[in-house]
Amino acid sequence: MNMKNVFLMSMCIVALLGLVGSVSAIPAEVVWMKINGDEVGLAGTENLNLQRGEDLNIKIKVEALEDIEDVQAYARISGYGFANYEGDLVYDSTDTFDMDADTTQTFELNLEVPTKMEKDDYYLRIYVEGRDGTVAEYDYSIIVKGVADSDAVVIKDYMFNPSQTVYAGRALSAQIRVENIGEDDELNDVGVTLSIPELNVAVTEYMDSLVVDSPETFEELLLRIPMDAEPGVYTIEIRVDFDEYESTTVTDTIEVICYPGANSCGVQPSTPSNSAVVNVPSSMEFTASGAAFPITITNNGNADAVYTLAVQGVTWAQFRFDPSATVIVPAKSAKTVYLYLTGEDVTVGEKYFKLQVTSGADTSEVALSVNVNEAVAQDSGSLRNALEIGLIILVVILIIIGLIIGFSKLKDNSNKDDDDAETYY
Repeated sequence: MNMKNVFLMSMCIVALLGLVGSVSAIPAEVVWMKINGDEVGLAGTENLNLQRGEDLNIKIKVEALEDIEDVQAYARISGYGFANYEGDLVYDSTDTFDMDADTTQTFELNLEVPTKMEKDDYYLRIYVEGRDGTVAEYDYSIIVKGVADSDAVVIKDYMFNPSQTVYAGRALSAQIRVENIGEDDELNDVGVTLSIPELNVAVTEYMDSLVVDSPETFEELLLRIPMDAEPGVYTIEIRVDFDEYESTTVTDTIEVICYPGANSCGVQPSTPSNSAVVNVPSSMEFTASGAAFPITITNNGNADAVYTLAVQGVTWAQFRFDPSATVIVPAKSAKTVYLYLTGEDVTVGEKYFKLQVTSGADTSEVALSVNVNEAVAQDSGSLRNALEIGLIILVVILIIIGLIIGFSKLKDNSNKDDDDAETYY
């Protein structure tokens, strides 16, 4: 053996001796370990089946062979992608502890399998160590599965708009985000219900399917608070139904408040007649496509108001309001509703009618008119006459076709009879 090899071997021995000296064992041992109440072997060969969201309660009994100081027990689930954000779920440790020789003590650690954790294989690592060395280390293989069918859907998040404080008579909207964390790849007929049981109001929306690990959002569920609701704090309930008979529920609170200036809480004050201004053209030309009146309602009051529109005296045409005959106009703002008039048999001349705008006990009336000129009336009459003439022509054509078919059949029958009557010699 040359000197170079002797030198290298000596260096390796020194390094090994240094390594052995640096990893000293603490004079203690783990007597037993329990996970969720069941004792597990200390060889680390067991596989644990866990569900998403499942709690892990770990108890470790330690015996000190000599006096020990500043020792801690740790537990962590390795390999979770969001451990930086949810470290409190996958990692736990005890405070440092001291023990006298020949004494035992039980320590407790608590983890939780995150609901975001992918269904896969991981390691649960448990170790007891201190500044002077290590007592023991254990690695257990865990298999993470989806949750049971009864808990497969979770409500991940929800948001109320405009806030969790709402006026009586106004609407509250909600966005609700749900996720399938179960074993089934797809759940069907998933429905969410937003309700306030004390006020006896609820709204429900459905989605066709909910794919596993793909969060979905129910958009803008609209729940109207009754006008006569008393002010106060109410429980609002979000319930998701799935898989025929299963459901999950979360609750929160909202506060119902009164309109400013209301005579009594929970009642919207009536809008004074001088607080609303209705602007609409008094007369319009009635063309072949009809007439359209833009009706602008300005609410100069201090509270939102509900307005209902109607017409009287229109028997010669059809009418409709767009977007609706009922409109809510916020305080100090305006909205426009269109009145459409259409008709085919309209005679020449001026047509008069009334527009009514009602809010609470107040009703405003506006006299309106349309002018139907001769050209429109003639166009209407011409169209009607053209349709009548077209119908007559169609009937005549059908009669002629029927006669032609009848004569053709009669002729064929006559020729057949002649052929049958012919005699051969």
